Amino acid sequence: MANRDVKAVIAPWDGFARGATRGIEELSLQNKIKVYGIDISTADISVMTKPGSPWVITATADAASVGSVVLRAAALKALGQLEGEFLSVAPVLVTQKALRAKQIRNMDQLKESFPDLRTSNLIRAPWMDNLK
Repeated sequence: MANRDVKAVIAPWDGFARGATRGIEELSLQNKIKVYGIDISTADISVMTKPGSPWVITATADAASVGSVVLRAAALKALGQLEGEFLSVAPVLVTQKALRAKQIRNMDQLKESFPDLRTSNLIRAPWMDNLK
């Protein structure tokens, strides 16, 4: 490692966090360097909850849910039923400690334990319920 004084890696996406975690583990520096990431998947949950993992926190929203919100917003905008340009999906902070305590192993369990990840009622119109 080029800089042994590094205390943390802030990863801008989950793939980078997985790679940083792997590198830190290969150098046996997980007690010295922590990883803070963005995004989450079932694979990421596995890496974060592994014993000794340096990946301790990730900020996230459920990508599939965000995609659904964007699609609903686009449909409403196209129909003239949505005013404004700003769309916000609140992030959720997921800690390694919470994942372990709640024994979360996959995205379904994560969404069950972190209700803010569910966005089914964000940006919608009653007529959308009939599209299933």
